[in-house]
Amino acid sequence: MEKLTDTEIIRTILDGNKEAFRLIMDRYAPMIFHLVRSYEKDETMAEELAHEIFLKTYERLDMFRGESLFSSWLYSLGRNHCYDYARKNSRRHNVITEWSDAAEMEAIHADYDPEEGMIASEYSRQLGVCLERLNKTVAEPLMMRYREGMSYEAISKELGVTVSALKVRVHRGRRELKELMEKVQ
Repeated sequence: MEKLTDTEIIRTILDGNKEAFRLIMDRYAPMIFHLVRSYEKDETMAEELAHEIFLKTYERLDMFRGESLFSSWLYSLGRNHCYDYARKNSRRHNVITEWSDAAEMEAIHADYDPEEGMIASEYSRQLGVCLERLNKTVAEPLMMRYREGMSYEAISKELGVTVSALKVRVHRGRRELKELMEKVQ
């Protein structure tokens, strides 16, 4: 059964074999976990996010139309879930949880300039607002390239566009983001 295509596995699941979803999870867990770790560094929370993504995938499996690769559909669903997670948690994020080593925290505290911290925090907030204003066709590749660290080749495959078209979108997105940031500041 492991040699089945994604479409065949999905058909099997939709026909009532719920156990076949394990094949989807086994096949795509590394991809989803890599995606989730770009949004959440805490391993326990990352595992929980990955679990939520697979649960959402299972619940929406009948919505997959086969117009794109299943991996692209799953990745988009996962990325959107991570965006929502990041948006919800950006307000509640506590910087201290990022640092588990007390000695490292003390060193940071000794060099910490509250004014610089406030400036960086405000810049980050403005950047998020400006990214949300961008058209999805340029915002999505920007996030995949710079936030998730994906290569142009991987992004072009994911979005179904050529590498040259993707580079144009990224360039346009950077230019539009810069213009928006200049207006905000």
